[in-house]
Amino acid sequence: MRRMCANATDNDRGDFDAAGVEMSMEDAYLEAMRLDEAYIATMDGEPVALYGIARTALLGRKGTPWMLSTPMLERRDVMRMMIKYGRQELARIAKGYTYLSGLKRADATVETRWLKWMGFSVGDAMIEINGNDFVTVTMDLEN
Repeated sequence: MRRMCANATDNDRGDFDAAGVEMSMEDAYLEAMRLDEAYIATMDGEPVALYGIARTALLGRKGTPWMLSTPMLERRDVMRMMIKYGRQELARIAKGYTYLSGLKRADATVETRWLKWMGFSVGDAMIEINGNDFVTVTMDLEN
């Protein structure tokens, strides 16, 4: 976990800082892993991403997907694997959920395009948090 957080991409670090989370990145991800299932994607034995879905409704089947990535994610061979298996993996870990939602920094255009490709809807309205603009990302899994 320390290695993942130490090697987090600037975009992941920016999301975390912009949201004004009041705990260390490592503690926040450890908490997410403790509460819900978490997965590690590797390539050639090196960690590429840590990801999961945090349940957001105690009785419902709603969750917030999250991912912490390393710069390895920018390698072409890793990108090809993400494109090849990304939707399939999301479907696998989202089984049992009816609705996924979260926030993404509005200026994170590459990540937003990726989320759209994965099947998320991206809202137009800006939500300001700590002086930073975010957009909502949602996926209705019942329809």
